[in-house]
Amino acid sequence: MNKLILLLIVFFTFLNNSILNAQDNPVCLREFNDYLLFRFKSEIDIYLDNEVYKPIPLSVELPDKIKYWEITNSSNFGFYYKSDQVIFISTDIYDKREKKDTSYIPSKMIVEDLITNEFKTSLHKRWNINSIKIKDNRNHFLVKRGGTIILLLNIKDKNMESYTNLVDGIKHN
Repeated sequence: MNKLILLLIVFFTFLNNSILNAQDNPVCLREFNDYLLFRFKSEIDIYLDNEVYKPIPLSVELPDKIKYWEITNSSNFGFYYKSDQVIFISTDIYDKREKKDTSYIPSKMIVEDLITNEFKTSLHKRWNINSIKIKDNRNHFLVKRGGTIILLLNIKDKNMESYTNLVDGIKHN
């Protein structure tokens, strides 16, 4: 009986420490029933010349069933789903000016410009926003919250409302 109690104490202590460590981790992707919670909080500063920049902490709810995800330069986050659906988040850590919050359906030219000039991504052969074709028959949506840009790319009609509702709740915390 004492061995069983000791074993249970060790098990629950391990479980509790695992949960705490996951919460203290600077990058956390937690699964819930029908969505994922992505959280990023880095204490590592970025140095450019004599300037010091701090990565912007954020948390956002995402659709489940991610096929691949990436973080580039502590400021670009790509989440790739089947059928070339992408949620890409970019935080501007260099420009400290106040920015207006907005959301809208962007033109193809704006989407191409963001992908080409703003977003930084790994050079993964398959999961790379630069190599995914923009589909004219799919939905694209842009959300700007402060210095953060969220692009929903190639989203299927049946997913558009749920994807938009999830990412619209992005928080900088």
